[in-house]
Amino acid sequence: MLLSEFIASALAGLESLYPRAEARSMVSILVCERLGVQSWTHIANTSFEVPEQSLAQLEADLQKLLASEPLQYVLGYAEFYGRRFRVTKDVLIPRPETELLVDTVLQKLKSASRGCDLAALKILDLCTGSGCIAWTLALESPQSPCRACSREPVAAPEPCRVSESVAAHITAIDISPAALAIARSQFAAELSRG
Repeated sequence: MLLSEFIASALAGLESLYPRAEARSMVSILVCERLGVQSWTHIANTSFEVPEQSLAQLEADLQKLLASEPLQYVLGYAEFYGRRFRVTKDVLIPRPETELLVDTVLQKLKSASRGCDLAALKILDLCTGSGCIAWTLALESPQSPCRACSREPVAAPEPCRVSESVAAHITAIDISPAALAIARSQFAAELSRG
């Protein structure tokens, strides 16, 4: 099947559920993610054929979208604060509005780091879900100078050997074991900005 044919078919189905621009965006993201192509490939290369093994995946994904499953669950990730976080039906999809909460906390941490040891600060992320808030705060929060050894903290992988942590202590909890498994799976190396 030609890529342009798949896109036309997918749009025809999704436009009954979503506004045209949203349906187009969803199909574009899906195709780019699953095939590793550009959003304009079907225009620049009108003879581009979808590989058979990829076509089956795309059609299965399209059926999920047609059943109103959110694109993030279909893809298995959601973008949050410039990073990709794994998501499943066991966790809520991170919302762009939640980034404002993270911005506010980071601003407070930055102003607090001027006058105190951030290691004394504790942050609790209740109902952490995917862990996007806790992970983002851990990765983005400023570090205060290590008071125990009177020097600036050393960047990973050589942490300050005197003090275990020179950043705020962040605890993430959830009642759902499945959500905690997702939150634990979000490794810092995988969350680096692309």
